[in-house]
Amino acid sequence: MNEKKGEQNSHPVNEWWVDATQQLEAISAHNLQRSLWPSGMAVGNRIQRGGRVLWNFSSNNYLDLATHPTVVTRAREALERYGAGAGGSRLITGSLDLHETLEARLATFKGTEAALVFSSGYLANLGVIGALSWRADGSRVPIFFDRLAHASIVDAVMLSRAPWRTFPHNDVEALERHLKRVVGNSVARQKPSAVVVTEGVFSMDGDVAPITELQEICERWGALLVVDDAHGTGVVGPNGAGVVQWLGLSGAPNLVQVATLSKAFGTQGGFVAGPSKLREFLVNRARAFIFDTALAPPCVGAALGALEVLEQEPERVATLRELSALLRRLLWMQGFSIPESPAAIVPLVVGDAARTLELAAALEAQDYLVVGIRPPTVPPGTSRLRITLMCSHPREAVEGLVQAIATNLAPQLSRLKGE
Repeated sequence: MNEKKGEQNSHPVNEWWVDATQQLEAISAHNLQRSLWPSGMAVGNRIQRGGRVLWNFSSNNYLDLATHPTVVTRAREALERYGAGAGGSRLITGSLDLHETLEARLATFKGTEAALVFSSGYLANLGVIGALSWRADGSRVPIFFDRLAHASIVDAVMLSRAPWRTFPHNDVEALERHLKRVVGNSVARQKPSAVVVTEGVFSMDGDVAPITELQEICERWGALLVVDDAHGTGVVGPNGAGVVQWLGLSGAPNLVQVATLSKAFGTQGGFVAGPSKLREFLVNRARAFIFDTALAPPCVGAALGALEVLEQEPERVATLRELSALLRRLLWMQGFSIPESPAAIVPLVVGDAARTLELAAALEAQDYLVVGIRPPTVPPGTSRLRITLMCSHPREAVEGLVQAIATNLAPQLSRLKGE
């Protein structure tokens, strides 16, 4: 009797979690398992990990604005005036004058007619790509995107349910062949003809897309170019306005910019910048905007503070650029093959995931945090150490990092030196 009662009350092992365990074991067997490492301090050029304080060469807080007094003050002022949350979507009760102030400032910063703020850069990509994938007659616009594009772009394309194709990384000739094959003579009959999506600065390789050539091809074929400049905004160009403005293409009518507030700006959120008609269209068609709670007021205030700092302290961008050039030059001097770029991202491609983790651990033992990046973040066989710089890194820390790589890790990284 008791046994039966116990059997009735027992909970069988859920098959879902058995399957999940098997998947986790497979992930671990391939050295691809992830773990969380909470830090007990604000994320600046130093970070706490495993009870130790390390030089942080893995943050996207490029301009070290997350704890800047002006940024924190503007966030606090917004918190005190508007509260912790917006309380609704922008189309219900969540739209604040603070949002519109930020959007006007971002449009000026990017050199565009208008901008629209989203709760994250990820959602900005989902919103703009999803909205632009439809024509007025209900048909779908074909989408072409760079093979190394960020996961948020890939997810946005998949969710759009539009026909799509990738093109080889930064291969403008291959893109034009795809456009010619798919669009062909339909340009005159069916417009817009296509959407082309790329990154301004690629997040894992640190290289810059050939935006000028891409824009010319899109113009020739009646396509719209969407540039996700998350890692160029705040970094590239004299005032940090990003790759598109750096190349003088901000006013191009067939070009849309997506960017983030979560990296160089040191806060949270994303935005889209372009023609004023684009903003109006997204307000009415971007599901990731329409059905999402508005960006929290403290984040909006912090972003306004970051723009204020950029105006008052342009040397932050200049210093970051100098450190980026220094890091590359020192690695070149050691014989490492590093691509030239104005970005603050420097990859050391190792290949094997287990080896990458070993090298990251060796650097950590030398007090340098350079996180190993593995699939699915990067393609199989291209695991890497991804070094990211902050404008507040002392020159001595950069020199010390290179010395740690060269002295202690060169034998293990010989393939990076072409040996």
